Amino acid sequence: MNDTVPIRTDIPPIDLDAMTNPDDYVMEDNDLRVAANAALTLGKPLLLTGEAGVGKSQFANWLASQLELQTYLKFVVKSTTEAQDLFYQYDALARFHWAQIARAFAGGPDADQTSDEDASAIDPLRYITYNALGEAILHSIGRKSALEQGLVSSVMPEAFLNSIPLESSRAVVLIDEIDKAPRDVPNDILDEIDSLSFTVRELDNKLAKADKRWRPVVVITNNSERDLPKPFLRRCIFYQMRFPSEAVLARIVDNRVGRRYEVGESLRSQGIRFFRYLKGDAGLRQPPGLAELLDWFYTLAADGANWGPDLSTHPRLYEITKSTLLKDRHDQVECDRAWLNGALETAGRASG
Repeated sequence: MNDTVPIRTDIPPIDLDAMTNPDDYVMEDNDLRVAANAALTLGKPLLLTGEAGVGKSQFANWLASQLELQTYLKFVVKSTTEAQDLFYQYDALARFHWAQIARAFAGGPDADQTSDEDASAIDPLRYITYNALGEAILHSIGRKSALEQGLVSSVMPEAFLNSIPLESSRAVVLIDEIDKAPRDVPNDILDEIDSLSFTVRELDNKLAKADKRWRPVVVITNNSERDLPKPFLRRCIFYQMRFPSEAVLARIVDNRVGRRYEVGESLRSQGIRFFRYLKGDAGLRQPPGLAELLDWFYTLAADGANWGPDLSTHPRLYEITKSTLLKDRHDQVECDRAWLNGALETAGRASG
């Protein structure tokens, strides 16, 4: 008998945009709402910490929706990120290249004049790319004023210029995973965080400063992988996000998975109890998080098997659990089918 599992071609990919729809975000933490209101009142960034996958990043998108703001900008911090990168980047190599070409066509390095087209080609604004925090400050200034100040110009991509409202407007900015940045980055942006302004060295240190009436709303996330500098923390409103309760997890599963697949109340309850057991009491080296829970439910539902009323009746429960909930090599090796059956029984008894 051939037990090979075929690769299915009839499963449509998950709509990631729908997965992050702010209307489906479950936010029942009133303390977090108070913290957000404090950040808005004081004009300070809201710094969210908590374990990965708890919903920190998606909170910024939800907040933009609640504030009825059209613009939501995101900057994902990397290990190579420098302080300036949060605001803009400058392609010095490309400008040098075109400057060489312009001089060559003008008659060599000693030429006294270049054409208007050549001058446009070496305009520093052509080689500036504004990133999320810098772009949000430009939204605060407005395109009309930014043009007058020389912070943007017609040599920049038309799509970018058109994305900046003509008049001042407010935006929500997410600076995601600040703890991934080199240690000096948070300290290097202290003044910029206070004033929501930055200088562009390549434009003769021109200052771009947010209009106080339209200050961007800044949300910063930290996965608690390392402590942030105290001077940086003093400039933020701080909140530690808690992991959702069982009732909130049920709503999250309903909103994120139940809108696409049928997930009965019994299956959902069993699944959440099993997940909470794995997360807290199963002794796994790498306990699953919220993102893994949703992946697990999605994959079980998309598999198309007729589960019946019990989670244990799914014919590929073990294989799907192993690949979506167990993200550690040791856990995958140690947790066999007998372990799975025991875990299901233990989780069931604990709920009783």
